[in-house]
Amino acid sequence: MAIKVSDPAVGENDDYPGVTEVVFRLSEPASEAFQGALGEAINERNVSYRSIDADSVSFNVDGDDDAAFLKGVLEASIGDVEDALG
Repeated sequence: MAIKVSDPAVGENDDYPGVTEVVFRLSEPASEAFQGALGEAINERNVSYRSIDADSVSFNVDGDDDAAFLKGVLEASIGDVEDALG
C-alpha cells in the first residue's frame, strides 16, 4: 500500500475556538479496517488523535505537541499497520 503523509496543515479547530488543529492528508484512501488499526497504533504511542478518515488524520494540539513530531508518529504508525495487514 505504501501510504504517504503530506506536510501538516495547521489552523484553528472549527469546533473548538482557540484550539489548534494539525491535519495530515494521506496519499491513498484508507479502508475502515486500516483506519481502525491506525487509531490503535497511534494510541499505543500515547498520542491522541482528533479524527481519522479515508483521506486524512487530524490532531488537536495545545503547544506541547509539535507538527513534525506528530508526522513522525503518524508515519511510524502507518508503517506498523501496513506491516500487520500485509
